[in-house]
Order: sequence, then C-alpha cells, then structure tokens
Amino acid sequence: MLEKLKRDSLQYLVDTYGVSAEKDKVKLFFHFPVAPSTATLHLHIWVNKGDHPLNESRAFGIDEVIQHLKSDGNINELILSRNDGEFILPSKDMLHKIKGMPESKAPMPADYSELRLPIDVAHQKDMA
Repeated sequence: MLEKLKRDSLQYLVDTYGVSAEKDKVKLFFHFPVAPSTATLHLHIWVNKGDHPLNESRAFGIDEVIQHLKSDGNINELILSRNDGEFILPSKDMLHKIKGMPESKAPMPADYSELRLPIDVAHQKDMA
C-alpha cells in the first residue's frame, strides 16, 4: 500500500506540477513521534523544500519505512532505533521563533505566484 501511495504521489506531482525527479528534490516522509493532539497518519510531500535540523531526527522517509516493514520490523522498533529513542518534542509548535526561520503566516492571494513550482512551457500549453 505504501509503495502504491509513493508511486501515485510522484505521478501526481509530475502530471499536475511538472515536477522532475532529475531536476527537483522530492521528499516523502512521515513524522514520528507526534503529539497526541495531532496524531493522525499523514504523508508529507515536499518539493525543493528544506527542513529545520530539529525536525530531521523524527522524519522517516517513505522508502525507509517500506524497507523496515518489508524486513518484518515494526514501526516502534524503527522509531526507537533512532536517537536512542529520545526526541525533543515542543509542547507547542514554536519553530517560527527559532532564529533564521521564516515568520509563520497564512499565505495571501498575492503570495500564490511565489508558491507555485516552475512548470515548463510545454506543460503550460497543455493547460491552456
């Protein structure tokens, strides 16, 4: 099921946004552990986006999760094998307060042109 989710997600990025595996950095991952108030399973899909180092320790790539499960491992083992099972979890999301992080805000309509991925000219003609 996770392999199909990965394939379908990558194909959607190609078909919808013109993402290229050769040119773009695509990251598919899950975050573990998470706070009980936000503990719903969801896949993060990032294109050409960096992450703060504090988040990297609890980000598990979809390929890593797939391989671990294929080897008859369970998710608890995977999580606890990293950082000796210790993670820094803020009681409230304050990442935007860390020096150098962008200010947190909801995008305004004028921001959307900056948020779009580059789409090649051939793809733009198809959409016209």
